[in-house]
Amino acid sequence: MTTSADHQDTDAKAPNEPAPRATSGGRSPLRRQDGKILAPGSKGAATRQRLLDAARRLLEQQGYRTTTVAQISESAGVSLGTFYQYFRDRADVMAALVQSYVTEVLDGGRVHWSIDNGRSALTAMLIDYVTTYAENAAFNQVWEEVCQTEPELADLRRELTTTVEASVVTALRRGARKNLFPPVRNPAATARALCALADRFCYLTYAFDPAEPPMDPVMAAELIADIWARAVGLPD
Repeated sequence: MTTSADHQDTDAKAPNEPAPRATSGGRSPLRRQDGKILAPGSKGAATRQRLLDAARRLLEQQGYRTTTVAQISESAGVSLGTFYQYFRDRADVMAALVQSYVTEVLDGGRVHWSIDNGRSALTAMLIDYVTTYAENAAFNQVWEEVCQTEPELADLRRELTTTVEASVVTALRRGARKNLFPPVRNPAATARALCALADRFCYLTYAFDPAEPPMDPVMAAELIADIWARAVGLPD
């Protein structure tokens, strides 16, 4: 049960030092106690994970703007003070969730196009990407929302986008050198256009305006792969 004090501003800050900025290079779980920043033990790590799980569940159910720190704490079964031992505010816990998702996408090889294997590798990469997006559609919708208001979370999206685009640029240049398709006039701009197509298609299809039932991710990935292949001249 929460008290009226629990329902203060949704972005109320903890009084301690700022948490380290989240980047795709890694974010170490931390706990604050007596003015110090410490690495949590196994019990602390479990508490932190409960907070993350509760935050993600609430954010996906009701969106970022209406989710409060008090609600997250109550759902996780901990006090408001305990929340602030692990996160500074709502944006901080969202950043940790985004970091986990970015790591899953990047470390899972879901944005690597092995150009030597031609069309089949392109399709396989996009199947991984679209499937992951579809499985996390509600979370991606929240992330899209907060990018408009939280600079750190917008930076994480920009970082993921840049990494994906760089991977596609490398594949386009390598494919042209190997005569798999003609050289593209502007690899960076082409990669951005192709990636934007995939990202926006996934957002509209699985997050913003999904059909009932949603389009099969494999079918969607094959459609996107066909458009990509035609755009760069990659044969079947």
